[in-house]
Order: sequence, then structure tokens, then C-alpha cells
Amino acid sequence: MTLDLISFVLGAALLVIGLNGGGIQAKEITIPAIGTSIRIGASIFGISFIILGLWLGNRFEQPDINPENTVQPSTPTSASEKILFIARDQLGANQKKEKITLFINGAQAGEFKVDSTHPAASTSIKVPAEGDYPYALSGYVDEIDNEDEEVKRYSIVGQGTILITKGAIFEFKVKGSSGSTIELELTPLIARPLRASSLRDI
Repeated sequence: MTLDLISFVLGAALLVIGLNGGGIQAKEITIPAIGTSIRIGASIFGISFIILGLWLGNRFEQPDINPENTVQPSTPTSASEKILFIARDQLGANQKKEKITLFINGAQAGEFKVDSTHPAASTSIKVPAEGDYPYALSGYVDEIDNEDEEVKRYSIVGQGTILITKGAIFEFKVKGSSGSTIELELTPLIARPLRASSLRDI
């Protein structure tokens, strides 16, 4: 027998006693007659126990939900998968040191430093989706002059647009030079086909 049922039965019995005033005999149970004040008290306690029984029953049927223990549905971090591609740099034959900073869509995406000790560098870059992205390059390169064998520093510039697809690999190529400035471009070494689901404007 549950606590709510005990409370309800006890309250009902007290309420009957309060209303009838006692004098009840059922088999071996005899309830003597009681006075008015006791009848009023029994009625009040009977109603209280009945209300308590109903409240306990409702509480057991609908337990409190603790929000701290409730498993919340996971929120997706992004509607589309991030696209990863690789850009890499290689030290040239007459070069001693090179530093290139790559900007994608106006934000710095990677920095490449190569020298005689570390002649190659690469970095993985993530973009929101496949498609065309503007890029810009800045930096410098120290080269050995063929005539006097002196090391001269040249500024590096470059800009353009590249088609980025998942798993593509790009590298830097010399596009031209003017005075102490060398213009580079980012060219695809491995270009994968653009997925149909990504054919949209960036």
C-alpha cells in the first residue's frame, strides 16, 4: 500500500467519523460516539489527509524533471561541412630564404617560411564551402645573384582567384618580376572536380 493510498483511506475514515459522530460498529471494530469538538477536528484532519493523499498521488505520477539531468538534443555546429585544402611552398634553386603570407577572402589563412634547413612548407586551410575565393600574397625572398653571388632581397606580391574544392592542393609559382618585386600566383597542383551540391555563389 502506497503512502498516498494510506493517507487517502485515513482521511476518509476520519471524515466519516466527523460526519457521523462515531457510534459505528463493523464486525470486530467499534467506534464509540464522540463529542462535537472532536467531530469537527476529525473532519478537518480527514479532509487534510484526503488532500494530502491526492497531492502525493499526483506527485508520484508526475515526478519533477531536473533540467540538469535532462539530455538536451545536440545542436548541429554547421549546416555544411568545412572544406579542407592544402597550400605548399618550395625553396627555389637560387633562394636562401622565403616567407609568404597567404590571405583568403581578406583574412590571413597561412604563413609559409622556408630556408636551406627547411626547404618545404605546407599548411591545411579550411573554408566554409567549395567555390571561387579571392586570394592575396605578401612576403619576401632572399635570392643569390648569379653575377656577383650576393644575396638580394625581393618583395613578394600576388593576387587572384582560385577555385577551392575538397582535397585540392595548391603551390606558389612565379608569374613575373619587376625590379625588386616578384609576383607569385597560387596554382592548383591537384584540383578535384567541384561537387554538384556546392555549385553556388560564394
